[in-house]
Amino acid sequence: GLLARGIVGTLAYLCFPVLISFLQIVTKNMDNDALVSLVNTFLPGVAIVLGTYFSLTLSILYNRFSQIQQTVTSEASLLALCC
Repeated sequence: GLLARGIVGTLAYLCFPVLISFLQIVTKNMDNDALVSLVNTFLPGVAIVLGTYFSLTLSILYNRFSQIQQTVTSEASLLALCC
């Protein structure tokens, strides 16, 4: 649930500088065609993972909002019956 997403988000945030410094070392002496090939291989996978993470987060937030709406509606109808 929420704990797992928090751990994944935190690890991704903390690992990003390490990944960038590693890629700077690896790509320092690389020619342009090899660098383009690396980016074209790496970027779609990262985009899919981040897109899935974002979609899952929005889905969970929408479900929570729907549950809040249902709870407020039922409580308002119960208050209307009491008064």
